[in-house]
Amino acid sequence: CIESGGIGEVITARAKYWESAGGEWAGDYLPGTWRCDADKLPAASFTFDGASHWIRPLRLWLGEVDRVVGLCGRTLEHMPGVSCSQHILAFKSGKTAIFESLLAPEAISDQPFFTIQGTRGEIVI
Repeated sequence: CIESGGIGEVITARAKYWESAGGEWAGDYLPGTWRCDADKLPAASFTFDGASHWIRPLRLWLGEVDRVVGLCGRTLEHMPGVSCSQHILAFKSGKTAIFESLLAPEAISDQPFFTIQGTRGEIVI
């Protein structure tokens, strides 16, 4: 839809990288695991480890990043790395996007990973 012009010209996008630290699949976030080891930073950081997988598509759709403004924080006391963040990315193309990451301490509802807004419609992934 993007390359064929189905949503028109891309105006902006939003990317959200999210996960729950409370599920049976989230063993990496338990105390004593590699993600909670300060000696393994920055790789152990939830946000820094995964952000490139969300920023890469934004670059494909909007071009190269020119500037970034953002804030980072932590959601789990025992995990020293960044586990939540909000950023505004300005691209050389003049377009902007929002990138957000959140490792929820417990439950989190399903949310779109990407929303791409065009002049004639949007795509929600």
